[in-house]
Amino acid sequence: MRCWKKLHLKSSVLVLVLLFPFLSEAQLTTEVDFKRTVQTDEYSFGLMLHTRGYGVNFRRMYYLDGFNKQGWEIDILNLRHEKEVNIYNAFDNSARGYVYGKLNTLYSIRAGYILDKILVDKTDRGTISIDLIYGGGLSLGLLKPVYLEIYEPVGGGSFILSTERYDPDIHDYLDIYGRSSFFTGFGEMQIHPGIYGKLGAAFDFDIMDHKVTTLETGITADFFFDEAPIMFVPPNNEENISNHRLFIQVYLTFNFGKKWN
Repeated sequence: MRCWKKLHLKSSVLVLVLLFPFLSEAQLTTEVDFKRTVQTDEYSFGLMLHTRGYGVNFRRMYYLDGFNKQGWEIDILNLRHEKEVNIYNAFDNSARGYVYGKLNTLYSIRAGYILDKILVDKTDRGTISIDLIYGGGLSLGLLKPVYLEIYEPVGGGSFILSTERYDPDIHDYLDIYGRSSFFTGFGEMQIHPGIYGKLGAAFDFDIMDHKVTTLETGITADFFFDEAPIMFVPPNNEENISNHRLFIQVYLTFNFGKKWN
């Protein structure tokens, strides 16, 4: 009996030794099938909506390690005044919309330094990573004068349309047909330099490790060294209109691009 017990014990140990690699593998195997690859370079292009308009974004990033990257970006966007309201001439059904009292359209070309830190990394395919985005740089403001189509009487109750730069001292809203061509006034742009800052979070949901597909949201602020005269400020100013140097926006950007080594 004692010999049988020893034999049984030895057999059990031998079986455990033979099965140990398979048991270990079974214990370490999970449903996670995503192997994260550390990249070195990245670029992305984005379409942006923000609380003062819309724009586009381009970034070129370089990985410092698996969780941090840095690089530069360029934004091109418009910045609307909060008092802008699109109206139409009530006496002409074919009239184009325009903003009454708007002197200039403000655009901004930003060029800045960006840092990106991964806060929550992907653990499997189909999961989402969350990045902290922050940075800032130069904001080059461009003021394009507003041109409108104006009714010009030619006699006999007839009118022609004349393209004129909006002048609140001359043009009454009854004289305005609507906005002129988008390209009119580009040669008369004025430069308003400034700076900007950005703070946001990016959600990466692309299942491919070498692609960029993110939804980014956050807040940006543009500060120009001189006041940007977007709207006409009337003498009595009953509507409490004022022009600004500081423009704060909440933004949402859809980015897509590529990563590589």
